[in-house]
Amino acid sequence: TCPPATSTEAEVTIISASKGGDATAVKPTICSGTNTTITLANYNGSIIWQVDVNGVFTDIASATGTSYTTPNLTITAKYRAKVTSNNCTPKFSTEATVTVDPPSVSGTITTSATTVCKGSTVTFTLNGSSGSIQWQTDTTSGTYVDIPSATGSLYATFALTKESNFRAVVKKGNCPVAITDKVTISIAPALSGGTATAQPATVCKGTSTTIFLKDHTGSVQWQTNASGTFVNIPNANDTLYVTPNLTVSTIYRAIVSSGNCATATSTEAIVSIIPSSESGTITADKTTICSGTSAILTLVGNTGSIQWQSDATGTFVDIAGATSTVYTTPALTANTNYRAIVTSTGCASVTSAPVLIIITPASQGGTATAVQSSICSG
Repeated sequence: TCPPATSTEAEVTIISASKGGDATAVKPTICSGTNTTITLANYNGSIIWQVDVNGVFTDIASATGTSYTTPNLTITAKYRAKVTSNNCTPKFSTEATVTVDPPSVSGTITTSATTVCKGSTVTFTLNGSSGSIQWQTDTTSGTYVDIPSATGSLYATFALTKESNFRAVVKKGNCPVAITDKVTISIAPALSGGTATAQPATVCKGTSTTIFLKDHTGSVQWQTNASGTFVNIPNANDTLYVTPNLTVSTIYRAIVSSGNCATATSTEAIVSIIPSSESGTITADKTTICSGTSAILTLVGNTGSIQWQSDATGTFVDIAGATSTVYTTPALTANTNYRAIVTSTGCASVTSAPVLIIITPASQGGTATAVQSSICSG
């Protein structure tokens, strides 16, 4: 038998199997339009990163490192690594899901008012926002601070005592905050009723006057107490008011308002009434007198001061000093008309009906003549 013979040796090298490892997103949730980094650990082999945005994983060109920075994303995506050790069967890493949040949207604030009375509140509505809301104000220090529990789209302020700014800060997920434009709420100045003045303050019965309002703040509503109680005068909203013709003393005032602020009342303007001029009636003790005698005229039922007038030539003229209710004419020699001009202070003058004094010739004694100036006795 032949002796045994030994072959050459064949060396078998053992290659480590492919190991996919663990893929992890540094920021698993990001804001739309931003990116993150995916890292791979506990793997064995060369790497090709893959992405799935529509249900199918596809290789990412040139993405072969142990970490991969995504592009800016607008939709949620999954990432994994395909790891191949030499000629071994490729293995896949765990999947890293990157969730994309929509961006924060601040929206627009609408307000129930931009100017309010001191101590009033305002309601804000935030429209078109996206994200959680935090209302802020800068009423105290000029720096915006959060308002506790003010996190809804509707916010009613606290009672305001000075001008204040408000805004809303909106945050969506991990996205940067978005801030609205500020809304400034101003405090209306305290109302002033102003001063009401009648010009003139004293008028003749049956005439009118004008009431003026100055130094006021707000809208005007005139009132009168002609009925005994102050009531609004319809359509009397200007700074001046022309009264109707008045027959009794009357008080006027203005009620001044602005929004929901407490109203203010002006001073009162008192209009006093002077009795109108009344001419009265002239009576004469005699309307026909003898030439060279006088008549006594009396004015009754008049209101106002008196000025007697006479007319012996066709024109009435004042009689100097004749201002009382009784007037005694001088000795008359011709027919003469008399009348009285009566004036109540501040009122138009009125004229009485005239009275005519008629003059008759005086009695004449004549001259007696005897036919015979001397005769015999018997």
